[in-house]
Amino acid sequence: TNTRRTKVKKAKKIKVATERKKRRAQIAKMMQKAKVVRTAKKALATVEHKKTPKGVRKIYTTDSHD
Repeated sequence: TNTRRTKVKKAKKIKVATERKKRRAQIAKMMQKAKVVRTAKKALATVEHKKTPKGVRKIYTTDSHD
C-alpha cells in the first residue's frame, strides 16, 4: 500500500471532522444565545415532551446548560 497516500487521506478525515465539530460548536453557541434549538444534532440539547393539539411533540431547549 502507498503509505503516504493513506496518511494524507487520514489527515484529511481528521481535518474534516474537526471543522465539523467547530461548526457544530458555533451553531450551539448561537442557538443558546437565541434560547432555541431546532435539532438536537446541531446542539446537544435537552428534550422536552410538550403536548400540542396534534399530540406529543419533542421540543429541544437549552435549559440544561447555559
